[in-house]
Amino acid sequence: MPKTLEGTRRSFPKEDVLLEHIASTYFAKKSRPKTRAKPEISPLKSATLLFVAAGLLAAATGTILIITSISSNNYNEFLRKKISALKTIPVVDKGIVNRDAIKRPEFLGYARQGISKTAKETLILRNPKKYNWAEVLLPFRFPIDLSSRTLVFYVRGQRGGEKVTIILKDIDNRSVRLRDVYLSSDWREESIPLNISGSHVDLANISSMRIEYGRIGESSSERDSAIESIIYVKDLNLLREAKNS
Repeated sequence: MPKTLEGTRRSFPKEDVLLEHIASTYFAKKSRPKTRAKPEISPLKSATLLFVAAGLLAAATGTILIITSISSNNYNEFLRKKISALKTIPVVDKGIVNRDAIKRPEFLGYARQGISKTAKETLILRNPKKYNWAEVLLPFRFPIDLSSRTLVFYVRGQRGGEKVTIILKDIDNRSVRLRDVYLSSDWREESIPLNISGSHVDLANISSMRIEYGRIGESSSERDSAIESIIYVKDLNLLREAKNS
C-alpha cells in the first residue's frame, strides 16, 4: 500500500479525537448553570433603602418611648392616688427622702459648696458662709394637695440662731413663703398649718417644697464670714387635718 494512502488513513483517528474534544467542551459549557451577575444598586436606590430603614427604626423607637411613657404615667397616677390617700405623707423619714413622693432632692445656692447630703438619720444642710443663703429643693413627682394638711418636722441648728424658711410652689410657678423658723442647738418639733388664707397659690396642686436656711447675726460687716452654718432636719411629714364634725 502506498505510503501516502497509509498516512492519510492514520490521520483520521487524530481528527476524530479532536472533534470529540471540541464537542464535549461545547456541550459541557452548554449544560453548566449560568451564574447571574448581581445587579448594581444605584446610589439613589441605596439612599432610599437607608432612608426607609432609618424611618422604620425611628418608628420602632417612638413606639417604645410611647409605651414607656404610658407605663410611667400609669405608675405616677398609681403613686399619686396612693400618696393622696395617706393620712400622713412622709417626705423625709429620718434622713431618707421618700422617693414615692419626691423625684430627687437638689441642693442649690451655697448648699452646693458645703457638704450637704441626705444621711442615715438626718437631712444635713451645710452653708459655708453663715450670712449667705442656701437651700434644698424637694420636687414632687406629681402635684400634691396640701390645702388641708399640716407640715410637721424636727429640726435643730449646729449652734443655734439659724433661720429656716419653707417655700411652696404650685404647678403655675407661683410660690408662697411660710413663716420663718428660728432654731436652737437642740431638736425641736415644728408644726406649720398649710390652710393659708388669702394665698394666691393653688394649694391643691403643689409641685415642690423648698427649704431655705442661713444664720442670723448682729453685724452686717460679718456677711462674708467663713463660719459655716449647719442645720439638721428629720421626720418631715404632711399630716391631714382632722375634719370638724
